Amino acid sequence: MKAVVLGSTGAVGRELVASLARQAHITTVLAVTRSGPSSPSDVRRWIGEKFPSLTEPSHTSKVEAVELDWEDFAERELSGAKRDAADECPSNPFAGADYVGWALGTTKADAGSAEAFERVDFDYCRAAASVARREPSVKHFAVLSSAGASSKSWFLYLKTKGRIENFVTGLGFDRVSVYRPGLLDRGDKLRSKERILGKFLKATSASAVADLMASHSNHDEGEGRVEVYETF
Repeated sequence: MKAVVLGSTGAVGRELVASLARQAHITTVLAVTRSGPSSPSDVRRWIGEKFPSLTEPSHTSKVEAVELDWEDFAERELSGAKRDAADECPSNPFAGADYVGWALGTTKADAGSAEAFERVDFDYCRAAASVARREPSVKHFAVLSSAGASSKSWFLYLKTKGRIENFVTGLGFDRVSVYRPGLLDRGDKLRSKERILGKFLKATSASAVADLMASHSNHDEGEGRVEVYETF
């Protein structure tokens, strides 16, 4: 079984890559990244650096890095121009995949503006999910969302997460799993606000979320099935 992780080097994404690689039914994990190994000889070092919790050689050998220019990818998919075979993304990571895990995301502060935030969180997801849906092999699309996600929210972050959920669940995948963790313990990728909130609220570890996502990756029959998880 082939799995693809989008946002593979983020706090949850890197743990999801590792957790999927530890699953017996998974044979290949494609870690989609903006910047991969510098050369074929650098692959093992790169994997060890990006996925520190992945230590067993038998698991590490399942991981492959796939570089993707997200802006070009989204522009190709969302431009509205008529596509033919020659216009398809030259490096389609979804070909032959069974499971796709979406863990890419940012914040308005990190992105620099509301528009840039929506471009990364919503448009990139729309593009990825749309291309994945055209692959007959992709049966299961998993989405890392957030507690409180709702397309009707007054808060941009939660509203955008809700729009992502609505878009993906409306595409018609055999199975969609949505994960809504609250405050995340991102380890060395902890954001400043999360660090402050962590003093007052209980945080869920990124690895706990990733482990739950990976545990659901073994596809079973259930066409049109949508699952939402809010407890970790």
